[in-house]
Amino acid sequence: MRRTSVAFLFAILACSNANAASLHIHVQDGTGEALKDQLVIVQPLEKYGEIFRELTDEGGNIAPRDVSPGFYRLIVTNPYGLWQTKISEFAINAAPVEIKLTVAPMGTHGYGDRVPIRSANEHPRMLTVQFVDGEGNAAPSVRFLVRNEDLDFATWYQSDNKGIKRVELPSEPITLVALWNGNLATKTFDNKFVDQLDRKSLVISLK
Repeated sequence: MRRTSVAFLFAILACSNANAASLHIHVQDGTGEALKDQLVIVQPLEKYGEIFRELTDEGGNIAPRDVSPGFYRLIVTNPYGLWQTKISEFAINAAPVEIKLTVAPMGTHGYGDRVPIRSANEHPRMLTVQFVDGEGNAAPSVRFLVRNEDLDFATWYQSDNKGIKRVELPSEPITLVALWNGNLATKTFDNKFVDQLDRKSLVISLK
């Protein structure tokens, strides 16, 4: 019985490794120069916890990792350093994934950390989002995330059977991340873009 159990466990591990894809991450500045000692954190997008965290080497890289298929969040940060935190979402399928992330230097405004611009008495800004498939038909039950740049606002929603959902908007820049049919679609926009919609729906085409 023990031999059978051990063999079964090895079979599960082998199957898991076979489904994993290689993840390569490179961090650079706006000129393309590699950045050393940037803290790279990979998290599951729909769960709490971390997959791994590691500092970049001299070439701005982390050691390649085998990661199971799914949706993930990449955070690159330089605590108490000179570079801004950068956040990005991505999907892992069967093929190797290479991510090249460009980070910007910290501003030197000297006025302390950014604070929320909306007061407690101010009404939240709302937007209607509509999802369609590649043929323009309604995409129902799309699970999607609306977040701000710092992740201090991050709310999950699901579209109705017509692919529509009304959402609250955080401070800009605003990022919308949609999960549908095993794929991930991302759109980042600002308040000016929302104003140009003139109360019309934001239509997201999913392929």
